[in-house]
Amino acid sequence: QHPQPYLRKKAILCLFKVFVKYPQGLRLTFAQIQNCLNDQNSAVVSCAVNVITELSDKNPRNYLHLAPAFFDLLTSSSNNWMLIKVVKLLGSLVPEEPRLARKLLEPLADIVRNTPAKSLLYEAVHAITLCLPYCRKSDGSMPASVPEIVALCAQTLKEFVEE
Repeated sequence: QHPQPYLRKKAILCLFKVFVKYPQGLRLTFAQIQNCLNDQNSAVVSCAVNVITELSDKNPRNYLHLAPAFFDLLTSSSNNWMLIKVVKLLGSLVPEEPRLARKLLEPLADIVRNTPAKSLLYEAVHAITLCLPYCRKSDGSMPASVPEIVALCAQTLKEFVEE
């Protein structure tokens, strides 16, 4: 935890290179990267999100315990590039924890309704489509908001095709 955010950010990025070549090193330093998700500096948080997202591509289940922290970032961040990574990671966690799907629908739909960023819009729609198969309640019914969210995604995809 160096006092300069720039050095914290660079250290996180260097650790990723180490993890790629020496995966056992992840066990030794992952707690520090996880702590960086709560850093005061948004660039440090963004680097931590990028590293964790890249690491989770191989086995998302190992990062399931970070879902609450990523959900907080999803609902509180305004950094589009970081939100793209957060949305991708949360989407990859849904098959590992199906209950997450219903919780993600509204925040993802809010992104679709409000963001002007096309890349984030696409990722949010994609994540919603990953969530939909897991949204059934225990009684077999779907949440009341699902038809509206499906229509929203269909309209968004239609606009993508028309552009």
